[in-house]
Amino acid sequence: MKSGTSLLRKLLGRHPRLFAGLETHWFSPELTAGFRDPATQRARWLRQFYDVDEATYAELVAGSESIEVFLDRFLSHCARREGKARWVEKTPDNVLHLGRVWDAWPDACVLHVVRDPRDVYASWAANEKGTLEQFVSQARRILESVERHDGPQLRHVRYESLVTDTKETLDDVVRWLGEAPVDGLADYAGDRSDYQAVLEVTGKKSATAESLAKPIFESSIGRYGGKLTADEVRRIESELPEYASRWGYWT
Repeated sequence: MKSGTSLLRKLLGRHPRLFAGLETHWFSPELTAGFRDPATQRARWLRQFYDVDEATYAELVAGSESIEVFLDRFLSHCARREGKARWVEKTPDNVLHLGRVWDAWPDACVLHVVRDPRDVYASWAANEKGTLEQFVSQARRILESVERHDGPQLRHVRYESLVTDTKETLDDVVRWLGEAPVDGLADYAGDRSDYQAVLEVTGKKSATAESLAKPIFESSIGRYGGKLTADEVRRIESELPEYASRWGYWT
């Protein structure tokens, strides 16, 4: 969360063969246990985010013995409706459920967005997403999952490269997905549709969706300077050394 996954999802969704909508939280207990009931909050949000009526939703639920089967049917329906061949699902905690992902979709390509954790926590703090202790704990869980599941079907994408060298980074990702790069994919001028959808459906203002309403900007790189205390920076650097040793964020 707050690593740049939404930006990557939004850009990939502009590809003529890739459908990419808002987060589904498919693995959440509420949706896993209650996806068959269109009245549950998560199911209702899902229908509204993706503009799927109750009758169609019921058809997609019928015969879906698991949330994974339902998700595949649901997003495949949405992709076909848009004339697209493949779907992308972007919920940040997917990285903690990689075993389930590859059990259900053995050929799935997984993109792991990496961002300087000092900047990520600065965003957490600004948006009241959790304490430093909670942030470090979550980051450690993600690192452990990535290490445990790393392999040819997992691709690491640096947020900093995505915003400073958007075209080359996107072209590399698209080729890795087995698709052809297309002109103009990186020419993103901003889009308020996600912000409006989240506000109308949930009644909440999304800072992430608000950022997507703007053209791509680089000002969030190094945002931790002046936002975090020296002690907070030291704790992140000492407790998450992998970000230095593996991705070179500090020495």
